[in-house]
Amino acid sequence: MERTWQFVRPSVKYAFVLVLGLWLASSCTEEGEPASPTTQEQVKIEKTDLLLGGSIGSIDSFEVQYEGNWALAVVPASASWLEPSSLSGKGNKKVYVIIKEANSSGAERAATIEVTAEGTAAKPVRVTAKQSKLKEWRQAAAFPGPGRRNATCFAIGDKLYVGLGSGPKDNKEQGLDDFYEYDLARNTWTQKKAFPGGPRSFSQGFTIKGKGYVAMGYATNCKSAGCPPFERNDFWEYDPSDDSWRMVAAFSELNPNQTMSTKAFVVNEKVYLFSGRDLWEFDPAAMALTAKAPFPVASQFPVVFSIADKGYALAGGLDGGGFSKAFYEYDPATDRWAKKADFGGVGRRFAVGYSLDGKGFIACGEGWEATSPNTWITVSLNDVWEYDPSTNTWGRIADYPGAKPFGAVGAAVGGKAMVGTGKNYPHYQSLKEFWIY
Repeated sequence: MERTWQFVRPSVKYAFVLVLGLWLASSCTEEGEPASPTTQEQVKIEKTDLLLGGSIGSIDSFEVQYEGNWALAVVPASASWLEPSSLSGKGNKKVYVIIKEANSSGAERAATIEVTAEGTAAKPVRVTAKQSKLKEWRQAAAFPGPGRRNATCFAIGDKLYVGLGSGPKDNKEQGLDDFYEYDLARNTWTQKKAFPGGPRSFSQGFTIKGKGYVAMGYATNCKSAGCPPFERNDFWEYDPSDDSWRMVAAFSELNPNQTMSTKAFVVNEKVYLFSGRDLWEFDPAAMALTAKAPFPVASQFPVVFSIADKGYALAGGLDGGGFSKAFYEYDPATDRWAKKADFGGVGRRFAVGYSLDGKGFIACGEGWEATSPNTWITVSLNDVWEYDPSTNTWGRIADYPGAKPFGAVGAAVGGKAMVGTGKNYPHYQSLKEFWIY
């Protein structure tokens, strides 16, 4: 339901109640006189009471977006009202305040308040209140194989393929080579042919022209008794039409010491393999590997995704320890990295990155939590963040509702996002659950 009115004082009750105090102040002109382009106008939301489904619930965050040349205001997640923000320029301006309410299942609902300034402080302000429902996570059928971390996945159409990683088998933790197909339409899993390249973790999965690929990885066990783990530099192709695998390439140029932390993103049917500072371009059509511009900072276990013709990378862990929120955009056309807005959440590694509907997403992972001013502990995370390349901004969406995983996998499948598996702290459970957004 949408209602528009000239806001003087709250006196009417609707299906949901909005109590909003608005003031336009500072450098005001006389009534009827147009505002100067340099005039500063302040819009303050003094108090907002919003009834969603009959209960205010728990308001966990505000997100503020502006049109035109209004400045961006950042509001603490714990705030119950919006701090005043100075807004410049004349003409019709809009402010969108999105108030999210999280319920016990992790779902969120939102209401949008649209404030339009008429160009002068003396004129009334129009307020439009809208109520809407945000996307929710829903649980998919349980993964049929052993729970695992650092697995591999790729999506082909409305199917998700998940396999490899390390998890419990024969009463011990070991590398896995099994593979499974998830059918989004039927909500069912089907076991497929095992990966012939042997058990491994940290492999990269991606899709090119309807084929799935598994690249590199870290072999966590092998056939000879007592043999050590070793890094892999091979590339395998999966054909869903006949459930077949074939090895297509191997590259000695790839740094074996960085195999575990390599991440891959795809732009224009070419694959970009990123680890540490190294960036390589793999062309499946030519089966060629080409070195590209190095990443600006040394990193470990970065988080990546691609949107349109650009790649994006969160630095993740740092070589010297700790985590970085530094975030960069890679343009294959110019072979250049560009610094973008720092990641909106806490720094992390072993997180999930994927893209959907022109936005990028980073979910879950492993980070630090302060227990005292000088003491930090390692924790697993369940927050999910959305990146909008058109505005270079981050926003938090509904938290992942399952156990907080690190080393999970995720991808866009048939217009939805799927995230699952991994392990969690402090119980260190091997997880099998998958959730759809």
